[in-house]
Amino acid sequence: MFFLQKNIFGYEVSTGDNGKLTWPVYFGFYGDENVMYSMESRGKTLANTTIQLLRDSFPDIKAPLVAPSNKKNPYYSFNTIAKVSNTSFAYGWNQEVKEVKNTNPNAAIEDELNGVDFTIKVDDYVVFPTIEDLFREVVRFVQNRKVGGKQTLRVLSTDSNNPMMGDPLYVVDGIATKNTDYILSMNPGDIAIIKVINDVKKLKNLGSITKNGVVFFQTKVANMGSLIPKDDILNIRGLSKPRVFSELPNQLSDRTPYLMSSVYWNTQPELNESGIISDTFHAADNTGTIKIRVQGITSDGVPFDREEEVKVSFRPN
Repeated sequence: MFFLQKNIFGYEVSTGDNGKLTWPVYFGFYGDENVMYSMESRGKTLANTTIQLLRDSFPDIKAPLVAPSNKKNPYYSFNTIAKVSNTSFAYGWNQEVKEVKNTNPNAAIEDELNGVDFTIKVDDYVVFPTIEDLFREVVRFVQNRKVGGKQTLRVLSTDSNNPMMGDPLYVVDGIATKNTDYILSMNPGDIAIIKVINDVKKLKNLGSITKNGVVFFQTKVANMGSLIPKDDILNIRGLSKPRVFSELPNQLSDRTPYLMSSVYWNTQPELNESGIISDTFHAADNTGTIKIRVQGITSDGVPFDREEEVKVSFRPN
């Protein structure tokens, strides 16, 4: 079972007899993604398992051979100047204080599951020495018991005919895990809020990864989720987002220079009344000669590629 944490998407695949599997990603996602996984055999969770990525669906990119040179790199120089000027000139101008609308790091996953079924504020109770005591005394719908000499947590299902038999999905400050040992090692004094989802209808929204319930922890410790062991986490990189240049860059001041060595925009222009295809985009603030290259495919499937040089100059308002 796989769970894409940032995109809040879960699904399952089956392995072959030799333990190999093809792991499809059913939609395009951007940037880095932490994928939590869990393995089961005949309904029982397999502990101490790992996944080894043997082959990516994208072909390997072979970088060209490079050698050090004493020549200055004009792009590097330009990029360095651009970074300095784009930050220096904007400092302190028209600064806005952003209002924090939601301080719950688990809000996105809670919303995807249509809300929680039970909530407690830990500070409303006496301080418990261990997590086991906390769950045993005040957390409804979660049982703490020993199975084979090992402490476990089990969420009580709303469907009495189909009890939840395995570890729930834990979400600690927005980070998902099935590491019960880590959860039981947490300090009760570090936890602000505990929430539980045990409604089987809600749990189906994220597939089998949540079939044994979900327990949310909102802590008082900064970056608590980053302390979770990464034994069941795969870090993969998705697509790169195209840059949109349909509007002016969002700057703090009109006097702030916007320097770029290249611009990119992706558009689908339409014919005007004169039968001419046109588009408008904003160039960077650096002046000089730039090359414009247009690539595309015509409506009848013919690819085209055209390149032109234009002069960019400064015109006072």
